[in-house]
Amino acid sequence: MTRGASSVALACAALATTAARAARADDPIALTWIAPPGCPTGDDVLRRVMAAEVPPRPAGALPVRARGVVRGSDSQGWLVVLTFQEPTSIEARSFEAARCDTLAAAAAHSLRLALAVAPATPVARAVVPPRVPELRVRPVARVDVGLALGRLPALTASTRLSLGVVFSRWRVEAGVGGWPVGQTALVARESFVLRAWDVGVRLCRTIGSDRWELRPCVGLDVGFVSVAPDNAQLLATDSFWVGASVGLHGTWWFASAVGAFLGASAGLNAAPVSFGFREEAPTAERTLDAQSLVYASVAGGMELRL
Repeated sequence: MTRGASSVALACAALATTAARAARADDPIALTWIAPPGCPTGDDVLRRVMAAEVPPRPAGALPVRARGVVRGSDSQGWLVVLTFQEPTSIEARSFEAARCDTLAAAAAHSLRLALAVAPATPVARAVVPPRVPELRVRPVARVDVGLALGRLPALTASTRLSLGVVFSRWRVEAGVGGWPVGQTALVARESFVLRAWDVGVRLCRTIGSDRWELRPCVGLDVGFVSVAPDNAQLLATDSFWVGASVGLHGTWWFASAVGAFLGASAGLNAAPVSFGFREEAPTAERTLDAQSLVYASVAGGMELRL
């Protein structure tokens, strides 16, 4: 019986002698090898692969999945069809030789080369959307009392109410304040009655935690001073002013929504108030600049998180 005529019998015999080796999870090659008796088995082919120097595998490479079928060829030799199963394709190679052992060597060489180009393991990764910072807006309110030097022609006390919002470590607040100075001696020991008010805006950068805060601030103020002299011979000029300031504020939150406030500021007044008195001559007048261009203040009070 010729080898070509016996191919059917060999294929039937191969069903009983198939070396379909079950691959372990860490095996670099998953090989199914079908060959007639007398030919090298699948384990023989794998030993030939590992006996030579194996090219380094890429990190996370998939195992090489292959299937080899050996049968008799029409030229009285042996033929092996080696099929590689890629994740998205199938590639088949065939080798023919006079000896079955030679086919096993050719198949081992092809498997060894396939190890070097094995595709990386597809890793399922969760799609994480870019993190958008949460814009948390929280209103705050504060009542404070303080002392200012240079705002008016004396060391004066003030009361202030401020409302603001906190968002993303920034704080913007608007406030209104007043200086009920009353009577004070300014020029030639004469008395003047002073009243002052202002509105202002502060922009602060918040540093700290839920327990304490430190806030460098810049501010802009617009104010009005009303001056009423007791003596008709005295001169006084009501005035508006515009001021800019820098400051450092701090709050210690001793409860979840209640805190103690302490702050210090320094700034410039753009429009000083003038005081003076008339001379004996009806047209002779002399005025004195009684308001400093530079002022400083300190304040303390209570603050609420609304």
